[in-house]
Amino acid sequence: MKGRIGGLVEKPGETQRRFEAPEYRFRSQLSFAVDNRPKLHYAVSFIAPTCSISGRVELSEYSSVWYNTIIRADTKRVFIGPNSHVLEGTIISEHYEDVSDYNDGSVIIGENVLIGHHCVLKGCTLEDNCMVGDRCVVDLGAHMETRTILAPGSYLGKNERMRESEYWAGSPAKYVRDLTEEETSCFKPQTKAQAELAKEHAREWIFDSTYLAAEDAGVTTGYTKDPSEFK
Repeated sequence: MKGRIGGLVEKPGETQRRFEAPEYRFRSQLSFAVDNRPKLHYAVSFIAPTCSISGRVELSEYSSVWYNTIIRADTKRVFIGPNSHVLEGTIISEHYEDVSDYNDGSVIIGENVLIGHHCVLKGCTLEDNCMVGDRCVVDLGAHMETRTILAPGSYLGKNERMRESEYWAGSPAKYVRDLTEEETSCFKPQTKAQAELAKEHAREWIFDSTYLAAEDAGVTTGYTKDPSEFK
């Protein structure tokens, strides 16, 4: 499909100022089969125009992928569940072969998951309601059960498993303590707030048909807000 992530597919007579459920455009850079291309739910909150998504990647409703993120699924799957968010600079990739008896090398991310900045995830599983701090590594076969938190800068090693409602930290990451009651209830509010912020960023990347036509023609254009918007 011709176009750019962050823009809307225009239909004749339609306004470009639709703020709900934008249909994202992307340029296919690799010759994947049709069933091996990204599948983006129509209600995705935001996909940054500077991210890269290729292969068998599936994004669910209200999820978001932020600036300079890379998500690759050349041979297996990467699935990102509803209301889950991948923040700036993170790299997610599957593995070409089985990594355990229960993981075929795919990356499975559940619902209400928040993945921090500059993380690396490969061939791992994150169940619903998980939080990965900034600059973490989640290695092959690692598994985070529901309601778990991995502290910033941690390395969750190969085939390590965090049990439900645990907090781990360190490099390599180890069990530190059980989550508090307040922590176990924070996942949905935080991911919901991130989804709302994502919608605000999505609005910034909705351009009119003139801009898209100029881009398609190879013309450099600028986008300037009405100065009155800043008052």
